[in-house]
Amino acid sequence: MTLQSAKDYLATATHVKIAHLVAIELPGTDSTYAYLTDYLSSIQFGGSTYQSGRVTNVSTLRRAQGVQNYTLQVSIAGEFSSELDRAISDLSYEGRVITVYKAYLDNTGSIIPFDPVTNGPELLFTGKITSINVSEDYSKGSSTITWECAGLLHDFEKVNGRLTDDAAHRGLASDGVNSLPIPTNGAKREAYRTDTGFQHANQTISANISYLGKEKQYYLKKSWGGLKTKLREREVVVQRELDLKTSLEARYLPVVYGVRRIPGIPVFLDALASDPSTMYCVYAFCEGEIESFLNLYIDGVPAVCTNGEAAETTGVCMGNAQNGDTLSVYLDASRKPERDNNWERFPYDRDNVGSDSNSHLNTPAASTTGTVDRCTINILAEKGAVECQFFHGKPNQAPCPVLVNIAASNGFLLQNQLKKLDGSSWGADYWAAAGTGNSGAALLDTAYIVAKFKITEDRTEIPNLEAVVSGKLPPVRTALNTTSNLYTLNPVWHLLDYLSSSTYGGGIDINTQIDLESFNSVASKLNVEDTSYSTSFIKWWRYIGWKPGQYTRALMQCNTLIQTENAVTKNVEELLGQFNGTLNVISGRYTLSLEDNSNPLVNIPMGDVVGRVTVQNIANKDKWNSIQASIIDPAMDWSTNQITFFNSNYLTEDNLIRKRGQAVFSQITNYYTARAWAERTLNQSRAGRILKMTVHYKYQYLVPNNVVTFTY
Repeated sequence: MTLQSAKDYLATATHVKIAHLVAIELPGTDSTYAYLTDYLSSIQFGGSTYQSGRVTNVSTLRRAQGVQNYTLQVSIAGEFSSELDRAISDLSYEGRVITVYKAYLDNTGSIIPFDPVTNGPELLFTGKITSINVSEDYSKGSSTITWECAGLLHDFEKVNGRLTDDAAHRGLASDGVNSLPIPTNGAKREAYRTDTGFQHANQTISANISYLGKEKQYYLKKSWGGLKTKLREREVVVQRELDLKTSLEARYLPVVYGVRRIPGIPVFLDALASDPSTMYCVYAFCEGEIESFLNLYIDGVPAVCTNGEAAETTGVCMGNAQNGDTLSVYLDASRKPERDNNWERFPYDRDNVGSDSNSHLNTPAASTTGTVDRCTINILAEKGAVECQFFHGKPNQAPCPVLVNIAASNGFLLQNQLKKLDGSSWGADYWAAAGTGNSGAALLDTAYIVAKFKITEDRTEIPNLEAVVSGKLPPVRTALNTTSNLYTLNPVWHLLDYLSSSTYGGGIDINTQIDLESFNSVASKLNVEDTSYSTSFIKWWRYIGWKPGQYTRALMQCNTLIQTENAVTKNVEELLGQFNGTLNVISGRYTLSLEDNSNPLVNIPMGDVVGRVTVQNIANKDKWNSIQASIIDPAMDWSTNQITFFNSNYLTEDNLIRKRGQAVFSQITNYYTARAWAERTLNQSRAGRILKMTVHYKYQYLVPNNVVTFTY
């Protein structure tokens, strides 16, 4: 944003003086700054005096589409011994904060108000000094010190996910005496310091398990007084032994907005000491708090069938996904839930699940809502029943009472066999309850499932669990900047939440470093209704992110899965790429824009061009008449689906030579959304032009994705 008065002044002024105001954090000090300028005389601004004579050059800052980590070079005259000392001494400028303003001065030397927020000069650059170079010409007696600076996005070049590892989660470090771990300030949240939910993760589990199996025995049966014998077969119950070995590997918890299928990460495994064939396994899935679990895959088989026919082959069918059914508490009002050792079992009637899968429900809408926090559902999987208790990852969730109670009575097998690092025995802290100032084994902010199952002849390994989750509810900001956590498929609000999260994302200040107006503007453009939808009912509607009564047909809908083991920059790039978004730091704030066909901001006449104009036609390089897009499709059991969009007119223009482009929509799972954006991508490929020119300084307020016209 630029003040209109500044635009008017620059448009009419015949001569404009420009000065760079540089504020740099001094080494070895606490927020003390030096203030320098490249102008011929010192300048007063913001209560500070920017001294002249030391800054010799500030490089040009060029913005671009997408997401860029902008760099800047500031050159300092090396004739000043104090600057040389700082450059080569241990008290280095590296890592120090630097801010550069670009000031336009009137004939009296006064700064022209440019920024509508500060009423001061343009905030050109904010970042940190990454390196310092000294170049000296001894024969000429001159030297130059160059500060290499990286912008705010430099901090995005990091992995900021949360690892399912106890030391990483609690911020543990060695005590320096007995090499025993102690909590530090390294935890992402204060409450994580006492959260022992990942205490048994990231280790190899080895246990001898006894279970009952069946085997065939053969015997001789005599008849006719022993004159005749026959070999007969019978089945007997025998006790078997299993050496169960499982490696629990630490992995980064993903972030889900909308609906996606994700694998479970085993973080705890143990058996009952009284019955080693009964086992408990804790599976972490993603960052919480999520809205609900919609479906669960046990060893690849969904509990809610992909379609009604699946029940005939798998024997497991708690609903029909193509009708919108989800994992739910299938509770008949006349039947009370059973309670056993704090498990609350809600029975479902599988025989009544048919094509009209809502017919057996007390409330028809219940089957589309998904799980409620801490509910338990018994799933009749192929290799035996698996009882699952669902935790949605609340920020203050209490530990699972089932595991707490078993640990309190030393009821786990490995609990009685293993020792702590200090050699002592485990007690109730094996899976600790929450207490005053103590989170216990809570797995805070983590959506997870506690699964109880039996080791049998059919099941000799822990089950592989995958879940379809309806993920986090990101903050949605209205034009008045009021906030509410809503369910949305608009990727703008997914991006904003990710950028501002210090737990798993960029950690930027949403109040001071975000241009919320720009985010709201782009979100509004993506919410325009798309007319490409079929008028017929869309199957699997709940799994493309729609909710009951919320059949949205917005132009852009993303069911976003962020893999937090990637650098923040990579995740931001991928999300921006889904809607052709651009993230720039403008006037010190992260500003979002969109390549669109909005009204032009300005017309640039040929007379305002400095030098030559060049036009490059790049359409022949990537000009297509059909495009193939790939999406992760819930209708195909979350496998990849190829969508081809073809334009016969373009094929005719290309002399019937087929030219097919490729597009990957990693965050789009809706067929109609993908088709609309494939058409958009195809159309863009037909009109590729690059126009290069240098224009009058009065257009300096233009930024990437601004729409302009040019009169030649």
